[in-house]
Amino acid sequence: MGYKYNLTDYAACFGLWQLNQIELWQLRRDEIVKEYINGLSHIDSISLPKISKGHSKHLFVIILDIDRWSITRNVFIEKMNKKGIGLAVHYKPIHQLSYYRKKYKFKNDNYPRANLLFESIVSLPIYPELPDSSLDHIINSIKELNDMYSK
Repeated sequence: MGYKYNLTDYAACFGLWQLNQIELWQLRRDEIVKEYINGLSHIDSISLPKISKGHSKHLFVIILDIDRWSITRNVFIEKMNKKGIGLAVHYKPIHQLSYYRKKYKFKNDNYPRANLLFESIVSLPIYPELPDSSLDHIINSIKELNDMYSK
């Protein structure tokens, strides 16, 4: 609601090409997930995703335990950015999207759990071409920030 999505011929062509790569890409994503879990599982100030059979592994979302950090999620992202690591946030809660907020008169305070979760989640890079050296840099950078800013 509120958006119109049309798939262009170019996008469809590109999508068909991508489908031919999917098995190879999924194997690489499996490797990346294993490295993240091995490298980050001992850090108590973050929660890692539970990867179940059939998980697409298109995102690797960690949850910062905000009570165990002396910095906010946004500062965490800024510090990672300064290390050359781009992070993302998925996904903004529906009640915070302007269309739904206006149409249904959602009030931000009515959804404290969704707000807390949104303020503590970060998506790590997991694209298939992610080099092992970059993966190591991401893991080591999170460890460094944990050592510096966890309570």
